[in-house]
Amino acid sequence: MKLTHADQPPPPAPLNAWTVLDLLAHRWLALACWTLLGAAAGAALAFAVWGRSFTSTAQLVHYEPSTIDDTYHPRALVTPSLIVMLQSPALFSQVGSHLQPPMSEKELARHLQITLDRNNDVATVTATAATREQSIDLVNRYCDAAIAYTREMQRAEAVEAGDTVTRELGLVENELAATRAENPAGASAAAAALALAPDPSAASDLPKRIQAARDQLDDLLVRYTDAHPLVREQRARLAALEQAQSQANAAGAQAARTPAAPAVAQAMFGRITPEEVAVGERLRSLESNRAVLLARQRAIQPFRDNPPGYFSVLSSVTANPTFQYNHRLEMVLCGCLGALFALVGAAVLILVRELMDNRLKTRADVQRVTGLPVLATLGEVKPAPASDAEQDQGAFRAWTAVQSRLRAAPHRGVICGITSARRGEGRSTWVDLLARGACQSGFRVLTITTQPSSKAGARTARAGSIPVEGTPAPTGELAAPDRIAEQLMGPDCPSRINLPLSGWVWNLEHRRQWQAALDVWGAIEHVAIFIELPPASETETVLLAENIPNLLWVADAGASDAAETHADLENLRCAGCNLVGAVLNREHVRPLQERYSRWFGTMTTATALLVAGFLLPAPKSRAADPVVAVPATFSVTDPSQRAGWQQHLTLGPGDLLRFQLYGSPDLTREDVAVDPDGRVSYLEAENIMATGLTVDELRDKVNTELGKFRRTPQVFITPVAYRSKHYYLLGSVAQRGVYPLDRPITIIEAVARAHGFETGVSRGNVVETADFSHSFLSRDGHRLPIDFEKLFLHGDLSQNIPLEPGDYLYFPGAAAGAVYVLGEVRSPGAAAYDTDANVIGAIASRGGFSERAWKQRVLVVRGSREKPEAFAVNTFGILEGKGTNFALQPGDIVYVSSRPWIKAEEILDRAASAFVESAVITWTSLHVGGGVPDNATISAQ
Repeated sequence: MKLTHADQPPPPAPLNAWTVLDLLAHRWLALACWTLLGAAAGAALAFAVWGRSFTSTAQLVHYEPSTIDDTYHPRALVTPSLIVMLQSPALFSQVGSHLQPPMSEKELARHLQITLDRNNDVATVTATAATREQSIDLVNRYCDAAIAYTREMQRAEAVEAGDTVTRELGLVENELAATRAENPAGASAAAAALALAPDPSAASDLPKRIQAARDQLDDLLVRYTDAHPLVREQRARLAALEQAQSQANAAGAQAARTPAAPAVAQAMFGRITPEEVAVGERLRSLESNRAVLLARQRAIQPFRDNPPGYFSVLSSVTANPTFQYNHRLEMVLCGCLGALFALVGAAVLILVRELMDNRLKTRADVQRVTGLPVLATLGEVKPAPASDAEQDQGAFRAWTAVQSRLRAAPHRGVICGITSARRGEGRSTWVDLLARGACQSGFRVLTITTQPSSKAGARTARAGSIPVEGTPAPTGELAAPDRIAEQLMGPDCPSRINLPLSGWVWNLEHRRQWQAALDVWGAIEHVAIFIELPPASETETVLLAENIPNLLWVADAGASDAAETHADLENLRCAGCNLVGAVLNREHVRPLQERYSRWFGTMTTATALLVAGFLLPAPKSRAADPVVAVPATFSVTDPSQRAGWQQHLTLGPGDLLRFQLYGSPDLTREDVAVDPDGRVSYLEAENIMATGLTVDELRDKVNTELGKFRRTPQVFITPVAYRSKHYYLLGSVAQRGVYPLDRPITIIEAVARAHGFETGVSRGNVVETADFSHSFLSRDGHRLPIDFEKLFLHGDLSQNIPLEPGDYLYFPGAAAGAVYVLGEVRSPGAAAYDTDANVIGAIASRGGFSERAWKQRVLVVRGSREKPEAFAVNTFGILEGKGTNFALQPGDIVYVSSRPWIKAEEILDRAASAFVESAVITWTSLHVGGGVPDNATISAQ
């Protein structure tokens, strides 16, 4: 039966930042697991979306088609306009339909990129695909389609221009035929004169065009060499014009050598009329127009049949390397984002679960719910050997803390009852612990264990009748308490007397005996009486506690319910019980607020002083401070200390450079990165190998390559950032990883850049977890003789050497040196390793052997996973002094197996217990009650 009381509910737990931090720190393992799962899910999602990709590139060069006859030229388009045309949806749809598998216009636009170089009219086509073959095929198909697209543009333009010329030519021919039909004689004479007269407009414009082409060529040769594509194209155009001039000159010379032409013309003009002359002039004009149209038609025809287009392939996809990208950055970012979401979600779930949890877990919870001071706490409730000095010291401290709160009259003993909300919360443990502490203080101790009465006895007590057969008889010690008093006051009194009251029926008469016995025993001086009461939910606990001057409440962390505890305590207070305090079992690690709150005042003061030191002006000292000579420095400041890699500093992939051409500020390129293959490009100098070269060597090489296309180029190269040199810092540091070696740096500076070493808590103190004795610095596959203990623990700066590219700096954690105790021990797990670690010490640190342990054969496993070694240790012989203790090494596994015959022992023990129990019941029924009545109930505790 549970007593309830109409009172206010327990006050809610305070929720502040420290509470949240303590809760999250206590559930760090769950947070870490969810964070790792979130990171893995984010990385997997990024890999599914992006995966790995291959990138291929090709280059298209823009040029103007050259023609021998200048009567027709295709429309001149600038390169940016052509690039916009090449990104038309129609072209993308055409290319995507021929791919395997086909791509839509939007998908192709995501996988294809066209960039323009502003200097040499070169368009770079970059394609990204899942495989190398797909990326190469995409680039080839797009380049072919782009060239065909520009050819179709020229063909359509030529067809339109040709149709226009054909229509005009038809009109001229019709007019010419009509003129000849009006005056056939005059037309014949005019035709003869026209045939003999030279054409004055045949080659009138060729010299001007040739001179203009030569001037343009001279202008190009001032800036570029003969190898430049613009120079070669202009030379071809000039040669075509000169060839046309030569043909025109040859035709004129042939006409001049004909002697009959002047005489024939004179004879003809002597016989024709002025009207015939006018007709001849008209015919001559029409014939001239017809000749121009025919020439234009001939010039258009090549562009209709085979247009050259506006682009040609400058560098094919096979000439450029194909790069593979694993999208590590995207996967890392998505993994970090997934880890963040998982961490926040797990933290919210933990907080919600904690808000819905009504259990007592910390000392503050016990004080808040019970309203009692917490006198002492205990870790895991496990019995310890009597010879354990730490357990004895803890028992003495617990007794001292509890004794100061107990109410006792002068020259009388101390009586204390111990109860809890429910069973299994450690009441017996605290009775034993306080009894041991009282014994160490010189008290004579009497422990009483009470149990709730049986149902039959309870019914008899409520009815007030004589106990029926089968009801336990009154305990003789309570009926005659003088016998226990004589033992307690006797000279040969044991340090501790146990009095179990199992099955006692607490009726009115028996409670009077109980009160009388407590009065007798409590009158003895220097006696400590500890009474283990039933749980407070039992009615008899309230009846017993009324007669006890002191009552101690026991709470179990993580097991006691707040509402139940509050209700039971209110019942005891209403009954007039004297609650002196509470104790807590299975106390968790101290909250973060109790650990670190004392540091925040110091940190605030230090921060304020630091800020004031930066903001306030420094006082002017009259004399210079003395310089303390040290064997080394914290950083490399002297140029004479430069290493070989600094004296010959070379470039590598990832370095950022700034290119500038003298006299051409518009050609400046900012933040040009060295490609992963070690190459760099600037203007016409393509794919220059920069890895392994200094800045001066790279400048000379770029000048040499540009000199093939430009006149006396002078390039200035300025390093922007060095990212190709790295060092590696791993282990027990706050921020481990790969760091760029962008300046001279020493070991101390490298550790400071990583925000120092990781810290942990050891015996209540914050300590660094790095193991300096096993730390090392590896360079070129060899470990350098650096003593990190002298450097970080003793301040020996002679060990603070500068780092070089590729150095590997590792600080192992101090917790790495551990041994693992498994099997039949009370608390399996890892044990800290020290130089004196042995098998017995490791087993004792994990709570000792269990009852099933086989002490004659303890197995120690040592070595790597491939070739482990096993050692059998007889710990039983070691404990008897017949053998030597076995020394352990870091990483050893100590396995305690169960006894081979443990199953047989358990079966025999159960059989013997069953036999003894049946024999006792049979003998009791035959000799005590003369048999067992039908309506009686047997209750065994």
